[in-house]
Amino acid sequence: MLVYRVEHKKTGTGPYVSCSLPHEAQPMARTLNSAHGGSIRHPVISWQESISFTRDMYCGFTCMEKLLQWFGEFTPKLGRYGFVIRVYETKSVFFTRSGLQIAFRKKGKKIVREISL
Repeated sequence: MLVYRVEHKKTGTGPYVSCSLPHEAQPMARTLNSAHGGSIRHPVISWQESISFTRDMYCGFTCMEKLLQWFGEFTPKLGRYGFVIRVYETKSVFFTRSGLQIAFRKKGKKIVREISL
């Protein structure tokens, strides 16, 4: 299965992990967190979706359309701050009740494609 994930090109971290991002991207990440934090349209996978989310798990999407819908108006801004879409191939994912995001373990997974935002 292919997983589509937004990550910073240099650090490999997602846009919600502001402390791990380059300094210039941190304000944008905090704005994104405030806009999405706990909303019905952007459920927090660890507690609103009832998944036992561990440190080795990452969030992603089953298709590009869901990813672009999720990030919406933030998509161009993410690109300007060094984020890309990385496509991973994995055999195992955890589906959420909402059907919006999925969780997967990234360790050892190969990036099969990188797409500019």
